[in-house]
Amino acid sequence: MRRLFSKFALTVSFLLAIIFTFSCYDGGSEQKCSGIVYDSDTYRCEAGELVGKCKGVDYYPAYQQCVGGVVVDGSPSSSSRGGLSSSGGGVTPTYSLDGIWLSNNNGNIHTINGNIGVYSQIPTTNVLWTSALNQGLISMGGESYRNLKSSGNLTWTGQNRVIEYNSSNPNVATGTDWTDCTLTLSADGQTIQYYASGVSTPNITLTRTNYSLDGVWLSNNNGNIHTINGSTGVYTKIPATNTLWTSALNQGLISMGGESYRNLKSSGNLTWTGQNRVIEYNSSNPNVATGTDWTDCTLTLSADGQTIQYYASGTSTPNLTLTRKQ
Repeated sequence: MRRLFSKFALTVSFLLAIIFTFSCYDGGSEQKCSGIVYDSDTYRCEAGELVGKCKGVDYYPAYQQCVGGVVVDGSPSSSSRGGLSSSGGGVTPTYSLDGIWLSNNNGNIHTINGNIGVYSQIPTTNVLWTSALNQGLISMGGESYRNLKSSGNLTWTGQNRVIEYNSSNPNVATGTDWTDCTLTLSADGQTIQYYASGVSTPNITLTRTNYSLDGVWLSNNNGNIHTINGSTGVYTKIPATNTLWTSALNQGLISMGGESYRNLKSSGNLTWTGQNRVIEYNSSNPNVATGTDWTDCTLTLSADGQTIQYYASGTSTPNLTLTRKQ
């Protein structure tokens, strides 16, 4: 009796498996996930949601899109895209201007969020804008774009703040005004073409950038590697050739994963302030650590986000360069 039941159960299980396979398979590599037909060579179905890969990173095409190897926000639309289709349409990206943008004509950096943009950096080489900043006509964090509104087809309209000056003295600001402008986003979401009629520079390109300190950084003076996340940085590597830091490590004065930076806080214009851990030693024996302390420091990020200029007064090495590794 047990043997007959076992055979019957196995037969039923086998039939159910066949039925299930053919009910999920819709010919070729197309399958369904919560009613959406998808290409199983491109996507997979997990817990009723489609999941794709974007350069090895998972994304959800119901509300995200892989554009140029970058995951961007997306939402359903009435057209089919990327091998997806359903009764309500496929999935297409909803592009946004939100982000940090470098202006190619003057080096200004703007942060756009929603319908406004603000100044995040004004380089000293941009003498006209620096003049306006020094006179209080504009401010770091002050509005540079306003009333931004999508007009469709990757295009936004709004107003951009312009600096007024006398032609006889073009490097000295005399006031500010707002001008109507059109911003057209590239299909990959990485550049903006700016146009404003009746201004001295009607056509400008802005490039999406990132000016966070978050990442892995190599110190050029001693080979230490730091990982910064938010307001803190930790030691990720201390090379054996760095005898003073290795001495501190061996004595337990510092540790791998221990804090090397703390209280990092943006002060605007691509600059952060905080404290950096320094190693104390006797000048008679400079390779043997005797203790640690914290010193105030300033970190200034390059416009491309790839290097940090470090400055701390009153230390043996007040100026350092750190290079982004990741």
